[in-house]
Formats: sequence, C-alpha cells, structure tokens
Amino acid sequence: MMYNILCAGCSFTKCERLPTGNTFGGYSYANHLPEFVYNIGEAGAGITKHLIEKFVQENKDIDLTHFIYQVPSPARQPLDINENAPECFHIREAVEDERKIIHGYKNSILNKKNIWNLLIENKILRSKHITEIFTNHEKYLDKAMNNVDINVKFIRENYPGIKIIFLRYEITTIPLLSAFCKDWYKNNLSEYCMKNDITYIYEEDFNSKWFNKNGMTTDQTHPDGEGVKIIADKIKIYI
Repeated sequence: MMYNILCAGCSFTKCERLPTGNTFGGYSYANHLPEFVYNIGEAGAGITKHLIEKFVQENKDIDLTHFIYQVPSPARQPLDINENAPECFHIREAVEDERKIIHGYKNSILNKKNIWNLLIENKILRSKHITEIFTNHEKYLDKAMNNVDINVKFIRENYPGIKIIFLRYEITTIPLLSAFCKDWYKNNLSEYCMKNDITYIYEEDFNSKWFNKNGMTTDQTHPDGEGVKIIADKIKIYI
C-alpha cells in the first residue's frame, strides 16, 4: 500500500521559528512517517478549515490515504463567540490589513482578542476578559468541537476511504490555559472520535510538562528530535 499522509495542526506539527528568531530545530513527527507526507501544520493555528481546504484545492491529483490531525488547543479562538473568520482563530494577526492568512510568526503581532493570548499573557487585557471567558466556557468548547467536525466532514467528502487519526499534544504548564482546556481532549474529543470512527491517540504523557521534564523539548514546550520520534513511533502503530 502506498501512503499519502496529510499532517495538520499547529507548531507541534510543523516546528519552524519562535517570534524571537530562535529555531525550534526543525523537528516534526511528520518527518519520521512513511512514504509521502504533506505537512501543513502552522505555528499559532487554531481549529479552522482554511489550511486544509487550501491544500485540497491545490492538490487535487493527490489521493490521500491518511489524515493525521494534531488538534490545536480549543483556546485558540476569538473572544467573540460569534466571530468565525479563519484569521481570528490564529494567535497572531497580520501587520498588513490585506494579509488574510498568517504563516507562522513572520510579519505579525499578537492577536489581543484571541482567548489563548488572554489566558497566557498577563499584560494583555486578561483581567478585563477573564470572567467573560469562563462564563462562556462551555460555549467556546462546543464551538471548537463543531469546527473539528467541519474539518472531518470536509476531509471525508473529498477522500471517502481515508483513515483519520487524531493526536493530542497539549501545553500543560500554564494554569489558566489548563483550566480552560481541562477534560476537553480527554473527554469531549475522545467521545467524538468514538462516535465518528476516528483513531484517537491520547497518551497521558503527550504534553509539554512531561516532555520537558524528561529533557525532550527545544524550548520547554516543543518536542525535540528525540521527542518527535516517540510521537512518530506511536502514530505508526495506527497507520
């Protein structure tokens, strides 16, 4: 069997550069998967369809066999529960108004209306909006789950026989972020996968705290060369 694997997610899937210019080291589990792998992960990305849709539209000649989705944090979405523009789900926003899609951190600034930034950046309006974030907590989690479903339906419409694998790699060192995401990966996403015949790789140790504790990160958060091989070896069991 020939493998045509599409990998999508955030910087845990495609490690490029930090805003300061320090490299993650170019480490990605996608580099250790078999045969033809297309890595469209993007640093700072949330749960939206636009990157996946763009790949499908530009590569109609590729018959994908696997879709591996390292599902980004549900906190990477706009504070405005009614906002659905793709660029608003990114934790950074373009400096130029005409840029609609942000690639990595180049030519961009922090998106001050993204929940992620409000939870992790003490200086960015956090105290003003924290009550609103947790008052609407369940609504935000439901919205994230709905966007996951949009991605799954889109992929299956275009590749009816494709195997879908979800991967969880979570930041677990920031208290408010952990409180916001609590149980979403473990329960909500797991239940969705069971109902929709999706393989879900949920490892208790696949998180930033464990990898950093065991000396397998480049910046205390992103997996290093050893770390991504551990992730890839686990994925290969299910391919």
